[in-house]
This record gives sequence, structure tokens and C-alpha cells, in this order.
Amino acid sequence: MLLEDMLTPQELASLSERWQLIQKLDAGEPQRDIAEELGVSISKITRGSRMLQYGKGGFGYFLKKLHKAKK
Repeated sequence: MLLEDMLTPQELASLSERWQLIQKLDAGEPQRDIAEELGVSISKITRGSRMLQYGKGGFGYFLKKLHKAKK
């Protein structure tokens, strides 16, 4: 609810898209397949991949939580 109050619908959609592509990258899906499936550019996928590898660790933290929750 907080994010819905703070962000526009377009910004929320962008966050959702980013999280989806991060999960797909983490699962080992090829970048071109992700780009086609989500309808986004390869550059967006590459940017997400760089953040996953070299970011501050936020994506990794929540991916670990997600993996634990699925078990």
C-alpha cells in the first residue's frame, strides 16, 4: 500500500517488470528469451544483470528470502 501511495502506476509497473527480469536472470534464463517474453530491450536486461552482479546486494538478499519461502 505504501508504494501504491508513493509511486505512479507506471512506476509500479516498471518495478514489477524489473523484479520479474531479475528473477528470470537468477533462474538462468537467457537474456534474449527474457527480453522477448517481457517485451523489453536487451539493454534493460543487461542493466538488470549488472545490478544483480555488481549492485549493493539488495536483489540477492530478497532472492534468498524468496528461495527459502518456496521450500
